[in-house]
Amino acid sequence: MNRRLLLPASLIALLAAGCPDDEPLKKQPIADAGVTPDAGLLPDAGEQDAGLPPPARTLMPARLLGDSPVENRVQNPHFDMMTELWYGFSNNDYLDMWRLDLPATPSRLPALELRPSPGARFLIGMVRCGPGPLVASVWIGHEAGATLDPNLRFVLYGLGESSTEDLAFDLTPLEGSDLELERILWRRYEARVAEELLGVGTFVFSDSGRGSVYLNAPSLIVESEAQGMPSKTPPRVAPARRPTAEESKAVRRALDELRKRPPRLPPDPADGLARQRR
Repeated sequence: MNRRLLLPASLIALLAAGCPDDEPLKKQPIADAGVTPDAGLLPDAGEQDAGLPPPARTLMPARLLGDSPVENRVQNPHFDMMTELWYGFSNNDYLDMWRLDLPATPSRLPALELRPSPGARFLIGMVRCGPGPLVASVWIGHEAGATLDPNLRFVLYGLGESSTEDLAFDLTPLEGSDLELERILWRRYEARVAEELLGVGTFVFSDSGRGSVYLNAPSLIVESEAQGMPSKTPPRVAPARRPTAEESKAVRRALDELRKRPPRLPPDPADGLARQRR
């Protein structure tokens, strides 16, 4: 017998015994931490996977300034902290304040949170005054379950055309403007200033400092440009008064800070020219 044919013949016999023709190969189960291999779900089961046409998509208009007026005379209505045009004080310290990009605000613009302070707090914002009548407004909010300080004030502060000293005009709550968004209760404050204010003015916020307060969309515009504002009736005329000693002190302090570190001004919407200080 030829020995060179013995080994191949043995292998053929073993293979024939291990793989009978009448028993097909069986698939082994996959160990997958107890998850059924076919749970009936596809990785990306959508309309297309179900044989349905894709949903129609619609382009929605988006405004760069939200619902804020384009001709807004507030220097920094979106609270860009890099411009340094809002100054907050409490006693001898700066306010703890944060610009927030919330999912929803009354104007679809960022909000400014003023966090609690140990004493009375003041916030000063710069505005460009102009010919009257002027309409000043702001949204002020607080967290659900909290209350605003009854002595809270939001004031337009500036030099009147017919006056030799600064004047203050109080913004008052607009009836029926209450709005709750993302657990923040908002209320609109506004005032109409009949006379012209000269030069650079300020918004002055003040309260006792307890609890967080949120500000949104401060604006100052001439009345003829106030179309589309939430008021169904013209804003009430704010009588002029003399600023309190605390308000005047806070404004002077903010102006001193402004002189020490001139801000980087945002583009002026009136002429479309970007003014930048290096």
